[in-house]
Amino acid sequence: VVSLTGPLDDPFSGGQSVNVTWTSSDTNIGTTPILLTWSTDNFATVNNTIVSGQAASGTYAWTIPSLNTSTFQMRARAT
Repeated sequence: VVSLTGPLDDPFSGGQSVNVTWTSSDTNIGTTPILLTWSTDNFATVNNTIVSGQAASGTYAWTIPSLNTSTFQMRARAT
């Protein structure tokens, strides 16, 4: 199980720098299995990569792209 731990409920703004944090409780997923993505349509059709090949738990400094949307989500998953 991979959990996105931050930022969670903050309102996001385009151009804002955030520290994306995640943890994993699975010990069988390898050393760099994590893919971070973002979407503006609840991942129905759009999955934009933030970064891939990250450690099972960690922090990644990311600048949110300029967006014209009121719906924005981030996700962490094992690959």
